[in-house]
Order: sequence, then C-alpha cells, then structure tokens
Amino acid sequence: MKASIRAMTAVLALGLAGPSLAGALTLSPPTVAKYTCTGGKKIVASYYQLSDQSLSFVRLSASGKTYTIPEAMAASGARYANDTAGEWWEHHGEATLTLAGGKAKALQCRQVK
Repeated sequence: MKASIRAMTAVLALGLAGPSLAGALTLSPPTVAKYTCTGGKKIVASYYQLSDQSLSFVRLSASGKTYTIPEAMAASGARYANDTAGEWWEHHGEATLTLAGGKAKALQCRQVK
C-alpha cells in the first residue's frame, strides 16, 4: 500500500474513532455527482471533506470498482490524484479520469444534472 493511502487511512481512523478523542475529526456528508463518460461509461463521484478541512477526497464508483483519491493542487478546478488510483480532474461539470499505469485512455466525462 502506498504511503499516501496509509496516511489518509490513519487520519480517517483517528477522526472516526469516536467521542473518546477530544476534538475528534468528523467526515462531512458527501456531495454526490453523476457523470456520463466516453463510451457511455457511468461514474458516481462522492466528494468528502474532514471537519477541519485538512483533507478532501473523492470516491469514484465505476463499472463495479471504487477508487478513493485525495485532493491535489490545481490551478483551476478540483483535482484529485495519487500514484495508485490515478487522477480525477473536475471543472465546471466536466471531468477527466486518468487511471494509474497509463494503459487505458483517459475518460472525458460530463456531469448529469
């Protein structure tokens, strides 16, 4: 398991451990958006954030697989990336999914209202 996934898991475990920790972090309810992508593929993106806003991540569900990707720096739009899952970059209802390994073509997606 990569370091970024381990770190995110540790932070979430700390925050979700319950009331025994003073000032424990909580996870916001997700903002959910649905996308239709190249080739008719469907993606559901659930956007989460910790209560202290120290960590944001997206959970993508597509074709029976789930990818959890932490937020990354972006000049424009919302970008989520890591070495194990790949990159999800959303801006004004359009998104691009590039899976890690570069074997598959990037998917171009549009949000379904």
